[in-house]
Amino acid sequence: MSRSRFRVTLGFTFMVGTALNAGCGGASSNTNDGLYINAALGVRLIQSPITTGMTPEGNLSATVSVARQNGQGAQIAAILTVNGVEVPKQETLGVFLGYDFSKVSVPNATAGGTLTLHASFETYSGELTLHCPSEVIITAPADNSQSAVGDSVTVSWNGALGHATPIRPDIMVRGFKPASGSTTGLVFADRIVTGKARDTFALPDLQGAPEWLVDLYVPGDLVNDEAGFGFCMLDRRIHIVSK
Repeated sequence: MSRSRFRVTLGFTFMVGTALNAGCGGASSNTNDGLYINAALGVRLIQSPITTGMTPEGNLSATVSVARQNGQGAQIAAILTVNGVEVPKQETLGVFLGYDFSKVSVPNATAGGTLTLHASFETYSGELTLHCPSEVIITAPADNSQSAVGDSVTVSWNGALGHATPIRPDIMVRGFKPASGSTTGLVFADRIVTGKARDTFALPDLQGAPEWLVDLYVPGDLVNDEAGFGFCMLDRRIHIVSK
């Protein structure tokens, strides 16, 4: 890719050129006994996950792939566990598509803790440990407070956003329909909040949804070694109801 960065759907800016060469290290317990674990889009710890609708969330959300050796080969349908809990596989007509984090609740997945991803396939295995950021709490506005389209809102929080990663913390705003559990994309540019403790912006048109879903993404230390690539990320969330 010729561009130095690209926007991904999770709502943060991923500095590709920097990240792939960041060498941000990883825990000494990381192992590659034939399998490489890729969590390049991050493993999110979700506050108030959406549990209804077509795309429910678990307490974690991630796109994880497992491949042989250095991760350059095809994806393998390995057994994947996080903190000892197996993540169900997604399959269609016998074709392996990935892992379904919405169908599992992972214990001890907390801010300030660690996530240990372990993969096994035949005689091969691999293990990747990700360190999650310390807790960040949105202090304003209050969850389920009311506002109108075009209102200026200030989102403020307590906690550190800066970690050993080139991936930037940001705020994403979507429309949300509680009855169906569905989210909708809005005309809203993600807000990069590096080095900030608050951010002010105007609420976009809801396009028919009854409330806004405001997510603050806080990426943790990036791990990039022979065992795999990835990071743990806090997803701190509030709802703002339309007047």
